[in-house]
Parts: sequence; structure tokens; C-alpha cells
Amino acid sequence: MPIYIAGIVRDERLYNLGKIFSVYGYEPVPIEKQHLTILFIGDVDSYHRYLLLKRLSSKVFNHNRILELDGIELLPQHKATNIVLRVVPSEWLFSLRHQLKELIGDVVALNDRYSFYPHITIARRPRVPDEDTIEAIKNEINRIVKKRIVPRTTIVKGIAVIESFRGLQNILLWLSEPIST
Repeated sequence: MPIYIAGIVRDERLYNLGKIFSVYGYEPVPIEKQHLTILFIGDVDSYHRYLLLKRLSSKVFNHNRILELDGIELLPQHKATNIVLRVVPSEWLFSLRHQLKELIGDVVALNDRYSFYPHITIARRPRVPDEDTIEAIKNEINRIVKKRIVPRTTIVKGIAVIESFRGLQNILLWLSEPIST
């Protein structure tokens, strides 16, 4: 079961934005699953999972609660299976990512598959859309951008270690004090 560290978002505005793409076969990401992946760890056996959580449980991370958003796009570009909001890269985000890597790098082999591209997925579909659908989605994205529907910011409710299994997400450990707003 893959494990990752993420900023928990849970923003109804992002859910409503994701719903716009339902007509193209996308499902909006449920509010309780919205997050910004900060560090993907990957599959970890039970022993290393224990060591990871033990190491992380001794730390509380302070972080910026506001994420700046600067656009909407299809990801990955060659598949167009996700609609995402780009997060403005910030010093605190890269610093937190670096701290986490330093803290757990000797406990688990990090499977950080992709270069860090901060984003929040708001809608996804299981299959690659055809070219006509991709063109329609791009037009929809342009309409959304022109109408300035994309929120400029969102709140990070907290930083957490999350385990994912068959579409379910389980928060294993909070790394910062969560807020409920």
C-alpha cells in the first residue's frame, strides 16, 4: 500500500470546480481526498512502516497554511486523465520536502517517481479521452480561466502521512496540528 506525505486541503470550491468536468467523463475528487502530495514514499513493508511512523512521530512541522494557486491544466499531458490546479512553488514547500527527505531517507527507500510539480488533482478519469474530448476540455479550461473561476488560494488543513489502498485514504499520522475550518 503506497504511503505519501501530503498537505490536506478539503475545499468545497475545488470540488465544485472538478464537477464541471463530469460531462467529459471525469469524477471530481471528493473533498475528503483533496491533497497536495509533498513527498511520495511508495510501498513500504510493515517493519519499515513502523520505523517511518516512529521517526516522524517525534516531529511537529510548522508550515504555511495558505497555498497560492495559479492555473488549471490536464495532467499528465500525454494522457489527460487528471484535471489539476497548479500550486505556486514556495520556499516553505521545498524546505518541508527537503526536511522530510533528510529525516526519513535512512529509514525507507524513497520512491519519489516524478520531479516535484506542486498541484492538487480536482478531477480524474480512468481512461485516456479521445482527441475531440481533449480539445473540448482545453476549451473548457480556457473558459474557466477567462471567467476567473479558479480560486487564487486554498488552505492547508494540516500535513499528514497517508496510506492509500484501492481508492481509500487513511491518515496514519498528523505531522502538524490540523485545523478544522
